[in-house]
Amino acid sequence: MLTQEVSDIILSKVEPPTEADLPLFTFTIDKPFAHTQNGTTLTFLGMRVTLKKEKGEDGFFWIIVGFEAIDEPNKEAYEFIHNKRIGILENYHNYLYLKDEKPQWLELKFLTDEIRDCLICHYYQAAMTLTNHLLEKVLKLGLIYLEVGTSPVKELVGLSDKYKPALKKYDGAVMFETITWCYEKGLISEDRKNVLMKYKDLFRNPFSHAQSKKIFKDLSGNFAMFSFNDPNINPIPTKLKYAEVPFLQGYAQLEYCKANAPYYYDVVYGTIKEIEKNVIDKVPLITDK
Repeated sequence: MLTQEVSDIILSKVEPPTEADLPLFTFTIDKPFAHTQNGTTLTFLGMRVTLKKEKGEDGFFWIIVGFEAIDEPNKEAYEFIHNKRIGILENYHNYLYLKDEKPQWLELKFLTDEIRDCLICHYYQAAMTLTNHLLEKVLKLGLIYLEVGTSPVKELVGLSDKYKPALKKYDGAVMFETITWCYEKGLISEDRKNVLMKYKDLFRNPFSHAQSKKIFKDLSGNFAMFSFNDPNINPIPTKLKYAEVPFLQGYAQLEYCKANAPYYYDVVYGTIKEIEKNVIDKVPLITDK
């Protein structure tokens, strides 16, 4: 029911036209706002409202004469956007520092932007798996550019031939090899190499191959075991390993990624900056061969 209190709130959210010859004004609530009434929260989003101009003692004012939902598909879209918006606003400032962090190599920027957006939108599992891809990508790019150079492209003729030998050498390499080669060629430090080898086994391999035992290892949770057949049996406190019970792994994996994906991305982004700098220092603007 549209009470006077709710009507006043809706009217406070819009700026109706002031033309004297416009008796009706229809608009859509496209910015979400909520109102709590008698313990119930009403969310106004994706609704079409019609206002009518009336004359009172103090001049003209507007009243609500129509209030209806937009067609169902759009209403669902508005609700989806609204629900996501709440989470995004909560998380946005946590990752605001990533806004100005841009890799020098453009081909990596699209990945870093997407991972940042995943973190802001609470898509931690997507951020984790995409960070795995980003790490493999930058290791191979570093090796390729170290060999071919990073000079601006001046001629498109024969461009694919320029990169063909390096791509053949590095594109199919496994991560153990690319980490090792980047270290041996001076693109990453020994400390960085050791960390990346650890994360290869901790994050990259388990998530790439969906290996629950390698993801969760011995992680366990406290549960109360009870019988569906005999409700009189008292629940028994029990520890269960997530790796051993598939239906427990969904939420557990979400929380695992929430705890680890942001830090993992920071480490990989630091790897990008280190490799970019070392490639440029070693082969500054090599001319086309």
